[in-house]
Amino acid sequence: MNFFNDFHNKNRIKCIAASFSMFFAAFFMLQTAVHAETGDSTEEALKQKEAPIQSNSIQGWPEGPVIPAEAAILMDANTKTILYSKNIDEKLYPASTTKIMTCLLAVENAKLDEQVVFSHDAVFSVPRDGSNLGIDEGESISLEEALFGIMVGSANEVANAVAEHVGGSIDKFVDMMNARAKELGCKNTHFSNTNGIQADDHYTSAYDLALIAREFFSNDLLCKVGNTPNYHFTATETQPDEFPVHNKHKLINGEIKYDGIVGGKTGYTDLARETLVTCAERDGMRLICVVLKDESPEQFNDTVTLFNYGFNNFRAEKVADVDKRYMPDDSLFFESDNDVFGKSGTILNLNPKDYVILPVNASVEDTDYEISYDFTPEEQAKAGNALAKVIYSYKGIPIGNAHVCYFEQNGTPSQLANAYHSIFINVKILIMCAGVFVVLMTLVASVATRIAANRTFHNRSDRIRYNRRKREFNKGHIRYKKIYIIVAVIVIAIICFGLFIFFNSKSQKDTHTKNTDEIKPETPVIEESADNMDVWKENHLKVKGIYVTGPTAGTDKLDDIISLINETELNTIVLDVKDDNGNITFKMDNENVLEMNSGIAYIKDISALLKKLKENDIYVIARIACFKDPILAKAHPELALTSSDNTPITDANGNAWVNPCKEEVWNYIISLVNSCCALGFDEVQLDYVRFPVGQKADDALYDLVSDDDDARRNYITEFLAKVTEEGHKHNIPVSADVFGTIINSNKDSKHVGQDYVNLVSNLDIICPMIYPSHYADGEFKLDVPDAHPYDTVNKALEKSNEILKPISNNNHAVIRPWLQAFTATWVKGHIKYEGKEIRAQIQAVYDAGYDEWILWNSNSNYNIDALTKS
Repeated sequence: MNFFNDFHNKNRIKCIAASFSMFFAAFFMLQTAVHAETGDSTEEALKQKEAPIQSNSIQGWPEGPVIPAEAAILMDANTKTILYSKNIDEKLYPASTTKIMTCLLAVENAKLDEQVVFSHDAVFSVPRDGSNLGIDEGESISLEEALFGIMVGSANEVANAVAEHVGGSIDKFVDMMNARAKELGCKNTHFSNTNGIQADDHYTSAYDLALIAREFFSNDLLCKVGNTPNYHFTATETQPDEFPVHNKHKLINGEIKYDGIVGGKTGYTDLARETLVTCAERDGMRLICVVLKDESPEQFNDTVTLFNYGFNNFRAEKVADVDKRYMPDDSLFFESDNDVFGKSGTILNLNPKDYVILPVNASVEDTDYEISYDFTPEEQAKAGNALAKVIYSYKGIPIGNAHVCYFEQNGTPSQLANAYHSIFINVKILIMCAGVFVVLMTLVASVATRIAANRTFHNRSDRIRYNRRKREFNKGHIRYKKIYIIVAVIVIAIICFGLFIFFNSKSQKDTHTKNTDEIKPETPVIEESADNMDVWKENHLKVKGIYVTGPTAGTDKLDDIISLINETELNTIVLDVKDDNGNITFKMDNENVLEMNSGIAYIKDISALLKKLKENDIYVIARIACFKDPILAKAHPELALTSSDNTPITDANGNAWVNPCKEEVWNYIISLVNSCCALGFDEVQLDYVRFPVGQKADDALYDLVSDDDDARRNYITEFLAKVTEEGHKHNIPVSADVFGTIINSNKDSKHVGQDYVNLVSNLDIICPMIYPSHYADGEFKLDVPDAHPYDTVNKALEKSNEILKPISNNNHAVIRPWLQAFTATWVKGHIKYEGKEIRAQIQAVYDAGYDEWILWNSNSNYNIDALTKS
């Protein structure tokens, strides 16, 4: 027994010893491998860092920094000038920066409101451990949401789904990617997938990727998407989950502060290493930086280093302002402050928008140039009336072009000649000079004739001989005299015509000036406008409307909406002018909008759109989201709403709020109201005109003048009264969206700053958002208000009647509720909102004694079954 115990104990000791030996051997080998691998990586990184920088070999060019990335480029987006180059033509793996091309093609070939359905292949053909949103097979999201999923969440399955939607299949879409790359001038690029997953035949170069990024960042919508730090997906009928996604680009999400970022995209695979594309804009230069095969976190540091190099060592120079080497000097003969046709026309000038990129210590005189008459299709489309282009170079490096254009400009020729170094031809001076010349020649001829006629003859035979030759000459050439007379008459007629035009145009100009002064409108006064608004209240249109997003209004879907309105009881569109993200949905001529570059051209021509809607007798309301404005908060941090630790107050999507107590914020909103009135909107509607709610909002620093219960309500009421007064100056009514719960909840009213009774007394229209899904279970004694659309709306409006009963109808605003035209999948016990459910709400409005309503659907999709035919 003891023998066997000893034997087993010895074996056990040997096994333990052997195990320890094997462990230490394995550990030693692993450490050796790790050290070897680390040594190899360090050696490779050192080689990459020491690789030559091609732009540093240019004599007189600012010396660029040494960075560890294997390839990098810094390019001016407008002129394509290469400021910094390191291995820019080397074929390398792009990783997820591929998705820049995917999104570019999607925007160019599809509409934002189209639904992207996720197929089995789209979802399951990508690695499960890669970047994805977790969308399931058969679900769908809008193309606009898909763009955010790709650029913010870097979702591989979303890129595939978009490819199938746009191209019909992933393979066909990849063919489109390669064809588009070739169109953009890429020569070292080949794509084999939509998302940058590692593949030997999927590669690009820093230069090619900069060309693709240049096209990407020329699109305002893509700039917005590519510069979004966080995005929140909400549940819909076709996608049941609610979740946020966060951008890993540190210059976009704020981990690294850098002013002027336009957007960008990260990328990583084991072989590609870190890749990064970024665009930034300062001082008139929009620079694109691409770094490939870098190591984390150096890709961000290298990008900042290159941007600083570019902005500190180069400048944009408008050629028309500084280059006078080849445009002719002006002459008095070619210019005048009066034009025979009442309008001055320049023959040639340089496009005032064209510029070149120069080192800060160089001047345009240091450049070389050549004239070319050949235009690429892209240049021809942009140049318009260009006749030639001047190609500039500095030390042999192309730095931009300037176009020689035929232009017609307003203003006196003297002013324009000085501004554009141009030649002007004045027709009056030409006619006057011609007249003087003819008169002088006539006098000379007359004097010569008289001298010849009074000549002295020596004898009678000489006189007879002279007279005979004279008669023979006159007889043979009488027809020429007639021609001379006709020519003289024409010349005199031209002179007279020129003088007539000159004095007549001068007279018309004086008359026009006089008439203009006579019809100049007087500045409207509030008292007169108030009378007009009383008339409006008695005779205004009973609104039956729908909400329309900016992206929807900018697509062909607007025609379908117009048809829906013409076929049904609808008569109104509430159009996003300033959306919940702070974007102005069209290019607005407003100095604040221009300063912040907050205009996104969802709507290409707002004037044409308004005209089209008016031609269809559609009442158009401009919706302005007021105090939730991440663009204003970013452009003016002093106006942002922050907590005590200086953290911005944001919504679930990361969109920042601005301080409702700041007068500068009020003035910005009022400037937008004035712009909308000038454009011809029928009404202005203010949304997010409240204090934010939520746990973070409770910690916000508002600078309230007092802490009493009415402090917030006083601010909102005063603001709306001020905006309403401004609208009345233009004879335009003002409405405001308010929480439906403030009707019967003093707590909610105090918290958000919306006093129902006070607002009703100060506004033209008040729009309570009485969506059944927004009421808590048990409200109005209903188990789930969302499941009772008629009862919820009817009881909310009956409560409104009860509260407003003491106030005369003539002294309070029109009540126009928002109704729910969407399914609230996030509500437990919800029901699907189709035609029947939406119609029940409309009937509830009528039964409560009101006759106006607006439907809300965030995607602008409306069910015709809910509406009565016109």
